[in-house]
Amino acid sequence: MQPDPASPAPVGLFNGEAVVLWRLRRDAGWVRCFVAEWPAAFWLGVECAGGELLASETLPSIEAVLSHSASVRTALLREGWRED
Repeated sequence: MQPDPASPAPVGLFNGEAVVLWRLRRDAGWVRCFVAEWPAAFWLGVECAGGELLASETLPSIEAVLSHSASVRTALLREGWRED
């Protein structure tokens, strides 16, 4: 039987939990970037205060996640967002 692809991996780096990598704030709003481990991949998400996903991507390694996350964070900082 295949594992359910709609749920995080129960074991691994994060023990099935999503981990927040960073939070940024601008005016009254905020965004946060998080990662969850999936079977054979990692899911990177960026969401706003209302829970809406601004970005969602599946990446093959934690290194790819960290690199892409840093690129997104840098772009948002250039747009005027600041560290939370």
